[in-house]
Amino acid sequence: MVRIACPHQLIHAHISLLYDVDLLHSKVTQLDTITAINFVMCVVIFILGVMAYGKKKVAMPLLVGIAFGLFAVSHLATLLGFAEA
Repeated sequence: MVRIACPHQLIHAHISLLYDVDLLHSKVTQLDTITAINFVMCVVIFILGVMAYGKKKVAMPLLVGIAFGLFAVSHLATLLGFAEA
């Protein structure tokens, strides 16, 4: 025997599914925004480290800049979809 759900149950299930998808979308958007901000800040720190090395010829700013440059590569990979967030 096949049981057919009443329209009220179908509508409730559909609304619940849409709400769940909307929560998922807002979570992904928030993570992408945070990753994008982190990417920009890492690039800025990388540039500042390279500039400080060029001006003072001290290795520490260059090493810190390289470390943040690697973080920037990681964030870029996440933003482009090559890594799971």
